[in-house]
Amino acid sequence: MLQVGYTNSVDAHISLRPSVVNTFFSRCEMKAETRTPLTCSTFRREFPAKFLYCFGNTLAEDYFLYHDNDDLHDLSVLHVGCGDLRSLLHTVFEANRKEKKFYMSFDMNDWQPEIISRNVVMLYALFTDDALTANQLMQFWYSLEMTSAVHDYWTSKIKTCISISWCSIDNDEKSLPGLPFLRLYDSQTESDVKFVWNSWLKFKWNKAELRKRRKAFLHEQLQIFKEISGKTTVDKAIRHLSEVFVTTLDAESIVNSKMITEEYYTVWSSGCIVRGDSLNPSLHFVLPDGSFEYGLHYETNPYEGHRLDLELGLKQSVLQNLEHWIESFRIMKGYIRVVSLGTCHVLQFLDKLIMERRKFDIIETSNLADHVGMLNLLVNCSVLLKEPRLSFLKTCSFLLYEFSGSRTEYLNIVTGMPKEAYSTLLGLDLNFSDDRTWISCATIRTLLM
Repeated sequence: MLQVGYTNSVDAHISLRPSVVNTFFSRCEMKAETRTPLTCSTFRREFPAKFLYCFGNTLAEDYFLYHDNDDLHDLSVLHVGCGDLRSLLHTVFEANRKEKKFYMSFDMNDWQPEIISRNVVMLYALFTDDALTANQLMQFWYSLEMTSAVHDYWTSKIKTCISISWCSIDNDEKSLPGLPFLRLYDSQTESDVKFVWNSWLKFKWNKAELRKRRKAFLHEQLQIFKEISGKTTVDKAIRHLSEVFVTTLDAESIVNSKMITEEYYTVWSSGCIVRGDSLNPSLHFVLPDGSFEYGLHYETNPYEGHRLDLELGLKQSVLQNLEHWIESFRIMKGYIRVVSLGTCHVLQFLDKLIMERRKFDIIETSNLADHVGMLNLLVNCSVLLKEPRLSFLKTCSFLLYEFSGSRTEYLNIVTGMPKEAYSTLLGLDLNFSDDRTWISCATIRTLLM
């Protein structure tokens, strides 16, 4: 089975990164019982991973943007390689804004247990605390430093999550009495996240130690910064790329461009969206012995995951977005049937879902094709799609033009088959999209790429 490997070119898309090329696949008209679920290919996780993706640097998306069939009132989403919660919260916000009162279910998987641990704690606060503020959420989500009060708030939530016996009840109903809408996928996930949570409570770094480790980490990536910006030091590269960031914003003129440049530079150079007396343990790798390693991806910046109001500035835009997301979540949480989260490798996770005969309206795979192989994803996800001509699988790749000249050529290479054969061999119809914001896939079941 052809694998698409991870190359350094993926790391080199800081602010001048290539466009993500998107593809929709949809399942063809085919009776589910005629398809034999295929087991996943083998895999091996090498620890530690090189980078920790605690938040994304692409805009939050509405999962249901392409699923505009108003006759369906109970939609399910599978997001593998999910990263943070931005798309889930934006989806709930959009459903509230559009006054679409349908039920939603979300299954989320990421093989970095630190990511799932963060998501569970934030979701627990969102579901149970109507007094949660945007500032509290922003600091935990995005900042290496936190105020003491916010640090104490999240420490309390972490301790509560540790005390919960998430998987102590029947395996088919992994929900909690009084908290049926938040689940951990299995006992291994519970073990993984509780180990991370307990390690967070023992975090002992001071600011000097954090700065030392962060500086050393960034200098390891100096060659990448030099290739991108032509600068000789990390600081000069960050300054240059902060200036480039302003030029990429969708505005004819930015009157406060100097302020925005400084905001971007400050966060990127320090890793702090606020300054405080306490450190955020959740933005670091937790090693098998419970110690920590700095590995926050050098190119991730919280502002790049948000739609920005340039008149407000970057930080205030994020706070405003989070306020809207939190308020919409409070209004819509009665329509969220369940959010289920798991930590295992994506191919293992998909295999489990196949054996459980699960079905989904939307499957989002991010750019996992670059890491585990496009064909692996298509084979294992196609049988999980629910409705012919309606359900779809969405994927993307940062490596497309590294070894091909077009999307068709890329798919031929990574799957070993012409796209005309997808319908017969994979049970999928294929559509391309140049712009995710414009394509509607209500008439077919598709994979968007």
